Parts: sequence; structure tokens; C-alpha cells
Amino acid sequence: MDRIANGTQLAAMPAPDAPSGTPGYFGRTADGAPGPTKVGRDFLNRVQEEIMSVILAAGIDPVYDAYNQLLLAIQALIAASAPVRVTSAPMAITGTSVVWPHGLGVKPFSCSVSAICIAVDAPTGYAIGAEIELPATTYTGQAGPPGNGAALVKDAADITYNFSAATSITVAISGGGGNADLNPAKWNFVFRAVK
Repeated sequence: MDRIANGTQLAAMPAPDAPSGTPGYFGRTADGAPGPTKVGRDFLNRVQEEIMSVILAAGIDPVYDAYNQLLLAIQALIAASAPVRVTSAPMAITGTSVVWPHGLGVKPFSCSVSAICIAVDAPTGYAIGAEIELPATTYTGQAGPPGNGAALVKDAADITYNFSAATSITVAISGGGGNADLNPAKWNFVFRAVK
């Protein structure tokens, strides 16, 4: 779609006339209107510009004899505003900090880190494949506060999970009834982010 081009068009939109009466709806004499509703240049220019603003906002070049550009523009704008979700590959738990370069190019709207069991961890009671979402900020280690802590930090390039020691990430035992430290050799981290 493009703006009207039939030889009678103006190069620039004229200043609109002052409104007459209260905004309303199309009608005819049988509906109680003073006559058939006149469709004037101002109304048609407004409709045309409403449609054109969507097409142009989507970055689409108007094509006069295309009949699907409004649809394409709406689809493009929805796709551009849809959340982008990314997930890391499993990452070994080493040291006291694990960094994942998320590749989003902007600071994520939200993010999380989970521990994924890769080998049976008897003290915790979890089996291979079990996933525990770790809190973004928490205390780790059975000693609890104030000794050990963890934090999930995000920026435009990376998500980092900092913790006091790989051997002091404490979780509730599978099925409840106590706590146990994760064995880092039997768990990986998986990061998730949404832009």
C-alpha cells in the first residue's frame, strides 16, 4: 500500500478543517442522520495516515499495488517486540564464579541460574536430570548467614553467578527433611535469560 496516487492528489496533506459537531458514526437519513454521512478528505487522510504510520514504523517501503503491507507490518512489529529467550549449555561449577556470555547485546530483562544434576548425588537425594533453580541472591553453606552468600549479576554481555565456594551451595534434600551441599562434580549450572 502507498498513499493515493491518481493524478488528483496533493503533495502534502492539507490542514484539516475544523470539526463540525461531536465525533460520531457514519449514518444515513433512515438512521436519523440529517442525510448520508459525507466522507471527506480529512477523514480519508486520517485513515490513510493511520495505516501508513504502521507500515512505515515496521520499516517497510510502501508499494502502491501491494495489498498485504499492513498485515506484514503488524506481523513485523509483533515479532520485533516478542521476548527473546536464550539458554546456556550446561556449565561446570568451578571456583567461586561462573560467567556465561549470553549474546543478547543488552542487559537481560530477567535471568536465572539452575543447578542440573549430571550424576547421582546421594547426600542431596537428587537423580540425574534433576533441576534446582537457585535464588538470585541467597546465603549458601549450612552455616548460613553471615558467612556465605551468592549473587546473580547481569549486564549487556554476561550473566555471572558468584558464590562463596562451590562446595557450599546448600539445597533442600529431595523430598524435604533437611539440607545438603551440592557436590560440584555432580552438578552443572544452566543460565537462562530473557530480553
